Amino acid sequence: GPKSVNGTECTGDLRINGRWFYAMKMATGFFYYGIGIYKEINPFTRLSFVNSNTDAEGNIAPNPMMPDWPDEIMIVLDFEEQDGKTTLTLTGYPLTEEDKEIAAFEMGKQNMEKGYISSFSRMDEMFE
Repeated sequence: GPKSVNGTECTGDLRINGRWFYAMKMATGFFYYGIGIYKEINPFTRLSFVNSNTDAEGNIAPNPMMPDWPDEIMIVLDFEEQDGKTTLTLTGYPLTEEDKEIAAFEMGKQNMEKGYISSFSRMDEMFE
């Protein structure tokens, strides 16, 4: 996430249906929790997982900032090598047919995109 957000915990089990859990502390002191359940792992080409908001114990819970946010978002990361560099394409979409959840996703999608962009930028800095 943004530089004002600190990752305080991250655990993972990288296998199909394995899960990772994360905790982030916002600048306000508020904690935000989530999990991902891996659905596809193809080394060098694709990684996908279902992302959900959780409580501190990792139980799926409503998004505390957007109560109509979908419980499950499919995240797909596609990797493609071109000229010795890797291009990453991220796709995210809700796994719901509820109109209010789809509308909430569409409203909040830009913030989600900004969070991922910021996270990847921070990772770039770690590897420089």
